Order: sequence, then C-alpha cells, then structure tokens
Amino acid sequence: ITVPIYNEEKEIINIAGYNIYPRSKNKIIMLNNSGIFNQSFIERSKEIIVTENPLEVLLLIQNDYPNTTFLFGDDSKYVKFINDYGIKRIYKAEN
Repeated sequence: ITVPIYNEEKEIINIAGYNIYPRSKNKIIMLNNSGIFNQSFIERSKEIIVTENPLEVLLLIQNDYPNTTFLFGDDSKYVKFINDYGIKRIYKAEN
C-alpha cells in the first residue's frame, strides 16, 4: 500500500510504502526522510495524535480524528514542527 506525502504546495515529496504481508520484517519503506504526513491539517491543530503506522493514521482520520500523523525519519523535523506551530499536546497511538 502506498501513501503519498505532500508539501505545503500540495506536491508529492515522498511516498511511504507499507507492506501488508504479516511476516514482513520491513513494514514501512520510504523514498526519503522528507515531509510530514498530513502536515497541512495538523499544523492548524493544538493537539495531535502520532503513530508509527500509516494505516493506523488513515483509520484514525476515517474515524473523525483528522489531527493525526505517523512518524518516520529524523525526529528533529517533528521537534521543529511542534515548536514552529505551537502544538501543545501530543498523543501516541499504540496498537
């Protein structure tokens, strides 16, 4: 399953590949470390939900939790994002 990552201009800058095969050791493969999934929505939120799985994010968004993203790559981009947009609370979804 592929999930596109867009920048602020709505251009695709990265793609997350999620392997649904249960025995797969590498569940998520990214083209690069660029971008934050669902950035255009979560930058307007004061509280966000994070997970490590793109499918969980899509399920949360579908169930009316649109302020959701998944973590990948360098943590410093998330720290900068949280500080830049004044996000006050972060919830980590666990399965």
